[in-house]
Amino acid sequence: MRRRFLVALILASVILSAAYGVYEFQLKPSLKSSSEVGWKGTVDLLVSSADRVEIANYGTGMSIDRTDPLFERILGHLKSSTLMKATDKTVVQGTTTVSVTIPLPHYSLTFELNNGSRLKLDLVTENGVGVIWFESESAIYQVQVSSDLVKLCEEVNPTPTPIVSPYLAEFRSHPENFMSYTKILYVLVNDKSGRTVANLTYALQFARINYTVRATLNCSLKAAPEVANVSFGVASCWLITEGTTPVPMPYPVAFAPTHTLRDGESVTIKPEAVGNGFDEDWEWVQFSCIATLNKITVTFNDGHLFTYDEVIETVNTGGDLFEFLHNNPVGTEERVFVSE
Repeated sequence: MRRRFLVALILASVILSAAYGVYEFQLKPSLKSSSEVGWKGTVDLLVSSADRVEIANYGTGMSIDRTDPLFERILGHLKSSTLMKATDKTVVQGTTTVSVTIPLPHYSLTFELNNGSRLKLDLVTENGVGVIWFESESAIYQVQVSSDLVKLCEEVNPTPTPIVSPYLAEFRSHPENFMSYTKILYVLVNDKSGRTVANLTYALQFARINYTVRATLNCSLKAAPEVANVSFGVASCWLITEGTTPVPMPYPVAFAPTHTLRDGESVTIKPEAVGNGFDEDWEWVQFSCIATLNKITVTFNDGHLFTYDEVIETVNTGGDLFEFLHNNPVGTEERVFVSE
C-alpha cells in the first residue's frame, strides 16, 4: 500500500489569553460529587433491572440474554469500574459556549431493562484501556473499565477490518465536524499554603484546512510577584500516512534552548512541516503524535528554584485522523506541584 510520510519535530511554547481562566474547564463541585453517586446508581440499576444487552460494533451486533454467563461477566466489569470525570454538556471557553459530545465508540452496549426502557453505554479503547462514555440529561460521564471488558466484546463481536474509515462518510458530508483537536495542560506550582505562585498553560492544536493539517503549540505564564521566571522544554513528533497500518513513532526529545517566560508573557510557534497533507481520495488517514513538556524550572527572586525534570506526556496517540478530529474535541489536564 502506498504511504506518504510526514514527520515534524516541533519545539514549542505557549498560549491562551486571560479569558481562558485556569478553572474554566474544571468540574463544578456539585457535579463532581453527584456524578460519583450517579454512576454508581446507574450500575446498580443495570444489576437489578437489566434483562438483555446488545453489543454493537460499527453497526453490527448481537444480543446476550441475562441467563448467559457472559452477561454477568459484563456486569462484573461495570461494578469494578472507576469514574474518571464528568463534564457539563456545555463548556464556556472565554465568551464562547461549546457543546461537549461523546467520541464515536468502538462498541456500544445497550441494556434492555425489565420496565421496557433502554440504557446505552459507549465503549472506547484508548491506549489499550477501556473507557465508557455515558450521557445523562446534564452531563457526560467518562468511566474507566478493565481492558478485559474490551477483550470480551472483541470475542463476542470481533472488530471488522474496514477498508475505509468508519468516519469517512460523515467527514465528506459534514467536514465542519472535523476541523481541529486541542489539548490544554495547566501546570500549577503552589507554595506550602496552597497558593498558586506559577501557572504555566500549554496548548497544542491540530487544525485541518481542506486536506492539510497544521500544528500550533502555545504557552503562557501567570506568576506571583516573588517568581522571577519559569523555563521549560517542549517537543513533539507527528506524522500522517495513508492506510490503516500504524507507523512506529520516534520519541520526542527536548532541544536547547529552553523557553523562559515571565509573568504575563507568552510565546507561540506555528511550525510549517513539509508533507503534512493527505489526498482527497485517501479513504483511511493514519495519524500519530507524541508531544511532551519537560525540564520545568521556577526561579524565585530570592534565588531558590523549584525543578521538575521528568517528562510530561501531553499527547500520545495513533489512529484514524478522522476519529482524532471528530467533533473538534478539546482535552484538558491539570498538574499540581508544591514548591519547597
